[in-house]
Amino acid sequence: MAKPFEHIGVWMNREDLLERQPGHLDRVMDDLAGIGVTHLYPEVYFRGGAAYPSGVAPIHGEFQIVRGGGEAGRPDLLARLVELAHARSIEVHPWVWVFCAGYWHAFGPVLQAHPDWAELDQDHQPFSNWRYGTAWLCPALPQVRSYLLAVLEELVTRWAVDGLHLDYIRYNEEEVGSFGFHPSSLEAFRRDSGGGPDLATAAGRAAWTAWRSRQVSSFVQEVDRRLHQLRPQLQLSAAVVPDPDQSYSNACQQWGDWIQQGLLHHVLPMAYRTDVEELRTVLRQMREKLPPSRVYPGLAVWVPPDGMVQQVELVQEEGFSGVTFFSTLNLTEAHYKALRTALG
Repeated sequence: MAKPFEHIGVWMNREDLLERQPGHLDRVMDDLAGIGVTHLYPEVYFRGGAAYPSGVAPIHGEFQIVRGGGEAGRPDLLARLVELAHARSIEVHPWVWVFCAGYWHAFGPVLQAHPDWAELDQDHQPFSNWRYGTAWLCPALPQVRSYLLAVLEELVTRWAVDGLHLDYIRYNEEEVGSFGFHPSSLEAFRRDSGGGPDLATAAGRAAWTAWRSRQVSSFVQEVDRRLHQLRPQLQLSAAVVPDPDQSYSNACQQWGDWIQQGLLHHVLPMAYRTDVEELRTVLRQMREKLPPSRVYPGLAVWVPPDGMVQQVELVQEEGFSGVTFFSTLNLTEAHYKALRTALG
C-alpha cells in the first residue's frame, strides 16, 4: 500500500474483556499494536447493561461475576483496558449500545428495571419481528434520554477515554416492524403533526420517518453539546448503516447530516461484505453521496486472510483514509500476520 491509513480501528467484543485466561487481554493488545491499530472500540455497554463498575447503569449479567478484585468483587475492566491501550499509543473509544437494549426476545438489565421504557411497534409489541428479537428504548421518552446521557457522561468523566462510540443510534430497521408506537411517542407525534401516524400512504410514511429521525438527531445534538461541555476535545463517532439514503429511510439515521454538521468526529459504516465486488459497490455508493473524509469503513473479518488484505487495499483505492475491523473475536493469528504486511 502507498501509505498507512490515518485511522486503523477495531471493535473489541465484550468477550475479550472477560479475560478467561491470564494475560489474554495483554496478548490481544500486543497483537493490535502489531498491526498499527490507532483506535480501539471496546464493547463496554451493551443490551442495556455495563461491563464496568457504574454508578448509573446496571451491570450486565455477563459481568456480575468475573475474576479479580475491584468494587464489590468486580475489577475495573475499563480502567485496565485504557491503561493497556495508552501504553501502546492506542486511543480508547468505548462502544455503547444506545437505543437497543434487548436481544433474543429478552430485555436487557435497563428494560428489566423499566419495561415501560420499551419502544413498541405497530402491533404494540416490544420485540422486532426477526430472529434476533431486539428490543429498543423509546427515543421520545424524557426519562430514557436523561438516563442515556447520564451513562455517556459517566463514561467520559470517570475514565481517561479518548472518545465515545455510539452504536444502535437509530430506530430498528423498518423492514422488521415500524417502531415508534410507545404512548409517549404517539402523543408527541400527534402534538407535532396534528394526527396519528399514517403508514398506508407514501406521504404518511414519509412524515413518520422524518419525525422519528428528528428524535434520533436531536439526541445526537444533545450528546454533542453536553459531552463537549465536559470534554471539549472528545471525539464522538457512530456505527452507521453504510448507504446514507437507506440509513435514513430504513432506520431513521441521518448520519450524513451529523458528520457534515460536525456533530460527529468520524463514522464507521458497517460495510460487512464477504465478496470484494459487493464491497466495492457499497464503498462507491457511499463515496458518491458523501466525501470520504472521516468515514472509515468497517470490514467483516470473517473472510480468509488474503481476502481481508484485498478488502483493505480496496478501501484505500476507493479514497478512504481509514479502515475498521469487526472484530477482535474474528481476528486469527493468520489475519494478524497478513495485516502486519498490508498495513505496515
